[in-house]
Order: sequence, then structure tokens, then C-alpha cells
Amino acid sequence: MRWCHLEEGRSARRAMLRHLKKLLRARPNDAVRLAFLDAPQAGEIERLDLTLLSEFKRSASGVVELKFQDRLKAIELLDRLAGPGEDGAEQFFQALEQGADWEGRDGT
Repeated sequence: MRWCHLEEGRSARRAMLRHLKKLLRARPNDAVRLAFLDAPQAGEIERLDLTLLSEFKRSASGVVELKFQDRLKAIELLDRLAGPGEDGAEQFFQALEQGADWEGRDGT
């Protein structure tokens, strides 16, 4: 029984690390694009990467407010979760490098 809980904990930790790395590589472009979509374009929302978006508000007058995840907190959490034998800073820089490689593909 303990083994099962240990494996579940490790699996959850790996999932959290993957999500944090994705958060560090994410770009706000699609969240900004979301602000400019109108009702006929609503089907495009499913294709947007809204990983960084934590809050979206549109007032009756059309004013849009976007709030994003705090990457500094994500870095701090990644460092804490890295644990013994793993270098949180190394994982952070690897995530940044992967993000830079990804950005280079679309010419931005």
C-alpha cells in the first residue's frame, strides 16, 4: 500500500514539474489574441495556448483586462520541487532554452 502512495506522489510531482516547465516556456501572444476575438471567431479559442492566462475580463464597454501567471513564483516552486539530486536552476535554464528553440521556429 505504501508503494502505491509513493508512486502516486512521484507521478504527481513529475506532472507538476512538467506543468511548471510549460508555464516557463509559454508566451502571452494567444491571450492577447483572445482579447481581439469576436463572437463568430469563438471556435478558435480551443486552439489558443492560454497557459499563462490566469484571469480574463471584458467589460460591457469593451475594456479588456488580462492577468497572467507569475513566472517568478513558478521558478521558485520549480526550485523547491527539484529536490535532492536535481538542479532546479538547470531545469529552469533547460526550459528557457526549449522556449527559445520554439520561438525561433515561427520567426519571432
